[in-house]
Amino acid sequence: KILKEEYGTKCSVPNCRSDARCAHHTARFALTGSNNPYFLAPLCREHHEIAHMIDEKVLTKRRMQ
Repeated sequence: KILKEEYGTKCSVPNCRSDARCAHHTARFALTGSNNPYFLAPLCREHHEIAHMIDEKVLTKRRMQ
């Protein structure tokens, strides 16, 4: 409800006009166990995939250090 009030039904990425398909956890759910709406972002399928690719690159880089 909170996400819908703030973003409507569209992706939360600026200038994206696609419908949001999922709520992305900006604070990793596996670490926090939280579904706090302030740490969720409605994303279209494409931006959700990009968000996870970025997460994977960051994790891989950290492992190499």
